[in-house]
Amino acid sequence: MEIQGQNTGPAEKPAEALRKKVVLAVDDELVLTRVIKICLEDGDKRLRVDCASSGNEAIRIIEGGNVPDAILSDLNMPDGTGEELYRWLEKHS
Repeated sequence: MEIQGQNTGPAEKPAEALRKKVVLAVDDELVLTRVIKICLEDGDKRLRVDCASSGNEAIRIIEGGNVPDAILSDLNMPDGTGEELYRWLEKHS
C-alpha cells in the first residue's frame, strides 16, 4: 500500500549494514588460513578475512582494535590454543 507523498519502500540501510563483515581465521597452518580466506572472500564479497597464526596473535590483533564479527579457530596451536583464546574472549568481551 502506498501512502501519497510517502516512500514506503525498504528503509535505507545503516552504514553498519553496508560495511564488510570481518572473520578472523586462526590456525598455525598457514595453508589452512589461506584456503579459508580465499573460499570465504571469493564466496561473499561482503566478507573480509583476517588471519592469525596462533591464539596469542589473535588476542594481539583484537587488543589492537581489529575486532572481528566472527572467529574461526583451530584448537591445537603451540602459541596459544583455541581454548585459551575462547577463555580470553569470555573475560574481555
